[in-house]
Amino acid sequence: MNLSPSLLRQVGLSALWRAGRDASLRLLDEMLPVVCVACEQPLSPGQPSGPGASPRGWCAGCAASLPGLGVQRCPRCGERLAATGSCRHCRHHLPVFDHCIALADYARPLDHLVQAIKFGRQAALAAPLGRLLARACIAGWPAGVPAPDAVVPVPLAPARLARRGFNQARLLARPVAAAFGLTPAHGLLRRTRDTLPASSLDARQRRQVLRAAFTAPPVGPATTLLIVDDVMTTGATLQAAAGALKAAGAVTVVVCVACRTATPAAAAAGDGDGDGDGSDTAADAR
Repeated sequence: MNLSPSLLRQVGLSALWRAGRDASLRLLDEMLPVVCVACEQPLSPGQPSGPGASPRGWCAGCAASLPGLGVQRCPRCGERLAATGSCRHCRHHLPVFDHCIALADYARPLDHLVQAIKFGRQAALAAPLGRLLARACIAGWPAGVPAPDAVVPVPLAPARLARRGFNQARLLARPVAAAFGLTPAHGLLRRTRDTLPASSLDARQRRQVLRAAFTAPPVGPATTLLIVDDVMTTGATLQAAAGALKAAGAVTVVVCVACRTATPAAAAAGDGDGDGDGSDTAADAR
């Protein structure tokens, strides 16, 4: 394939701009977080680190008290389990992915934090959330499953990435990948087309518009992949992404999300307290 010099210059300048922006975000992350991202209370300048300490950017109280943190969830889809211990969702619709790790519910303060990152363009807030998600991934990694060979952020369509200026899933994936000694595999999953916002679609429509929305190059045998995203509602995006990776040869696909909303059936049964207002347009139909 022959690329024109002008196109090569544009690609090079775009890559240079993104690299500079990413470096700036990392620098801001080290310099600015002096308050808890959830309650905005001042943090000690020498915030301790280690297995028992709160991740950088969180006070101990907020890091330990997020809605839905540590509740019993279905290991396959991440939905809150009913009192019987069975998953209503997976009983009828088994996901394409093999396991789901959900940090907490899509409720305050995480709903406000996610919206500030995506729609308020406060990208620097993604690093503290990603560190908390990384801790959940390590603690909740499914028994018997090999450590991931790659950590894959859910990609945005090029047009939406250009409008937003960053991909929040990619920012969340950095600390998650680092927890496994990896760097995010940005080129392993590609979004082939944009989709309508999730708030304008029901579950069936989401599945339809996301059909064939992702492609992936062939992956090696016995590959375990970890997909990272911010919010999971119907799971349509993660289903489509996992399907593309499995079609490419992945044996096991684990998904991890910062927030899990309740499906309508679970909400009616009292199994979750996601607000379900459709404001999480980024995760399930970006």
